[in-house]
Amino acid sequence: MKSPASRPRKLLILPDALPESSEISFSDERWATIRETLPDNLSAETELQLRSSITSCCNRFVARMREVRKGAEAAAAIRKRGGKQAAAFDQLQLHLKSAVKELAAMEGMKDPFLNLYRDQLEKIVQGIMKRGEALRGLSPMTVNPRHELVRSLARVCKRTGMAPTATHRVYDETANKPAWFQECVANLNDNLLGAQAWGAVGSYSRKALYSDVVKALREDAKAGNPRK
Repeated sequence: MKSPASRPRKLLILPDALPESSEISFSDERWATIRETLPDNLSAETELQLRSSITSCCNRFVARMREVRKGAEAAAAIRKRGGKQAAAFDQLQLHLKSAVKELAAMEGMKDPFLNLYRDQLEKIVQGIMKRGEALRGLSPMTVNPRHELVRSLARVCKRTGMAPTATHRVYDETANKPAWFQECVANLNDNLLGAQAWGAVGSYSRKALYSDVVKALREDAKAGNPRK
């Protein structure tokens, strides 16, 4: 099963969604594993700062993934389904309107309970219609959270004086070794992010991860953020 971050996602970023936050952190043991892939010439102060910054990057990534899942669901809700099936949002409106008509047909019962719920249901229908219009007014965005994570990690490394690079076409790790930054991203995935990023250990291709790092750094360079 592919990770939800395994490819660029077309989604709607909801402007009124509640901000997501995440609180994940490294144990000293896990950090020691990550530290093994970093350059040796880091002072204790720099390493402490780097650990804090990398933790922040990972927390932002997890929060971003939650936002992506919500946005993907919103995009799917207003998109027509296979065949002649209406979008989920449209079907919801039809069912609610039908319920309002059925309640109106029972008006002769003079039941205050039913009248109360009919009024409430009419307001719900109006609210659903407005929400659907608002969602359709948003422009779909294509995002790749994993590339965003790699770029943010690279910027953190640069701020501490390191130069994150990536080896192209790592087909054989003994003959064409990945760069330390690629190994660092892989260790972060294996020891902290797992299924939220590239996948749990053994469930994903490290070569694909190394390739993702190359692509993300290339995108960063094109955006005017050189590696050094």
